[in-house]
Amino acid sequence: MLVLVAALVACPSEEGLTFDAACTVERIADGDTITCTQGIRIRLVGIDTPELDQAPFGERSRVELEAMLLPGETVQLEYAQQRIDDFGRTLAYLWDGNTMINEAMVRRGWAVVFIIPPNVRYERRLRDAQSEAERLGAGHWANGGFDCRPVEHRHGSC
Repeated sequence: MLVLVAALVACPSEEGLTFDAACTVERIADGDTITCTQGIRIRLVGIDTPELDQAPFGERSRVELEAMLLPGETVQLEYAQQRIDDFGRTLAYLWDGNTMINEAMVRRGWAVVFIIPPNVRYERRLRDAQSEAERLGAGHWANGGFDCRPVEHRHGSC
């Protein structure tokens, strides 16, 4: 099954895709934030994962991202239109070869789509990945991990 999921994620790069920078992974903070050895904090744009205090879902998303991005590995960054968020993190799509890590987290069921304009470049692609993950019961979809969406949890709604 893991081979099938990996095959679903390895999509050809968008035509004309160019990368803005490289990042050598130093640390995985949570399921949607990493630190590069260059000292840059990266927020995977277009997705949201359970918070670490949403046990056990937040930690599981972090572990799954860490399995995709091993410390010392170099990935390519494609900056979002809005490059920096309110917390000073760089907003980017992470690419490992032809695999968009943001999309892989959604498709495997460890993240949900979280679009904040103007960062909409891959919105359709991410939404399609989420529909597929929900339909298959992948990752957190299998066990109620998104009954309280991360954004709702942050706002104390659930």
